[in-house]
Amino acid sequence: MTLLLAQVAYADDARLDDARWWFLGLGAASAATIVWQEALAPEQPQRTQEGFTWLYGEPATPKALNEDAATWARASDVLMLGAIGADLAYAGTFSDVDLTLHLEALMAGFVTIQTLKLTVRAPRPTTWISADELATLAERDPERAAELAQDRASTDAWMSFPSGHAGLAATASAALATQLWLEERPGWAAAATAGGAAVTVGTGLARVEAGKHHPVDVVVGGLLGAGAGVGVPLLGHRTGPQIVALPGGAAVAGRW
Repeated sequence: MTLLLAQVAYADDARLDDARWWFLGLGAASAATIVWQEALAPEQPQRTQEGFTWLYGEPATPKALNEDAATWARASDVLMLGAIGADLAYAGTFSDVDLTLHLEALMAGFVTIQTLKLTVRAPRPTTWISADELATLAERDPERAAELAQDRASTDAWMSFPSGHAGLAATASAALATQLWLEERPGWAAAATAGGAAVTVGTGLARVEAGKHHPVDVVVGGLLGAGAGVGVPLLGHRTGPQIVALPGGAAVAGRW
């Protein structure tokens, strides 16, 4: 029994080594997208709203002008961070390799979504705010008007598609639910799936109500994030027997 346990631990060590290589690669890709956004994106030519009429139509009065827009933005932050925290907290109690895989899922979702943002350069709803609307807002809330004016002038104003908040909430929620399904805990897995879907939808709705995104942004972001949240844990999960090299020979090991 002691020898079998040693074999399984050795197999998990090899699995963790594989995960670490992917972790380093995705970490480098994440860093590269951040550098792209901060150093290179401001130098890229700016798009125009007219070029995205086919995707967004003619937006109504931007919701970012509403008095409760900032509250909705904070709500989206809380929901996204809550989903990430719950996922990593659970994965961390299981094993180092699973925590690594869940971090990889988040990085994979981030890189995918951020690369699309930086490539598409779609206008956020705030870019449709007119000078007259800002002047009217400044009469009742000069601080908020100044904040929106600064937002409209930033590189981030042209990174609407897809939604990073909805994407990362979906990644974390899907990774947690997938982990529970892989552990064959159907009751908890079903609850996590339903709860994660609710958190993702809530995050997306909050981003739209905050005036940060168009509906299509959060839908696509959620789908991409869910794909990363399901795909990475599945790819890294090995339940079948493995041939493990040992000093003086080899053994078949499994993971339970």
